[in-house]
Amino acid sequence: MKYTHKIISLWALGAVASLAACDSVDDNDRFIELPAVESSRVVLLEEFTGQMCINCPNAHETIEALQAQYPDNFIAVSIHSDNQGTGSPMEPSGLLNEDGASYCSQFNVYTLPCGQVNRVSGLLDMDQWAAYVYNQTKEAASLDLAVSASLNDDLTEISIVTDIDAYDNISGYLQLWVLEDGIVARQFLPDGSQNRSYVHNNVFRGAVNGINGESVSLTTREEYSFSNTMAVKDFWDTANLSVVAFVYNSTGVLQAAKTTVIVPTTE
Repeated sequence: MKYTHKIISLWALGAVASLAACDSVDDNDRFIELPAVESSRVVLLEEFTGQMCINCPNAHETIEALQAQYPDNFIAVSIHSDNQGTGSPMEPSGLLNEDGASYCSQFNVYTLPCGQVNRVSGLLDMDQWAAYVYNQTKEAASLDLAVSASLNDDLTEISIVTDIDAYDNISGYLQLWVLEDGIVARQFLPDGSQNRSYVHNNVFRGAVNGINGESVSLTTREEYSFSNTMAVKDFWDTANLSVVAFVYNSTGVLQAAKTTVIVPTTE
């Protein structure tokens, strides 16, 4: 992977673990709908999940409800856990990967399902997500963030461009992730059975610019553009890929954005 970046002054432009480890939550407590909001703030939920976690499908339903309520202000990323995920050599089609395992270790994930909202909430049970998401959407955004991504002609590399418009002087990190939807793979269910045709969405596939992202220093009223590339793995479905970008620092995630990876058309 590689990246370059350029800075364009807006002044110059004249413009601005096991099955038992799963947390169990009553069906009636999984999601409580809160009032809609009008905001430019996009909230990031990092969900820690696993194919062997029997209660994780309930968390997936909670995410779907939040996505429906906040279609423009909410992004979920499902990171498969080291202690309840599956992957090579145990199961080649498993959704665990090295980067995801690193995040589980970094954030001390021991029970599933759980998640953190904008990296300010700490690890939460699924019934707590809605309130934190609602509160974070009401916070003012300190920057604008836009991301675009496209595949090269032979579908082996993703080119990513991230544009940032800072409202304040900010020091932090730009993080880029690749996600995949529509993955059919096994999943344990709340009744203990297995569904080998379960459809997994928002699946974290890897970090583009390192586990911690790349350092950025942003100045008020300046626009920044970052270019990155990511190699496509053979087992990814290029028709179902997306890229998530977010800027964070010690105060949490400041803004997030998501885009579908554009696949070149064939004549």
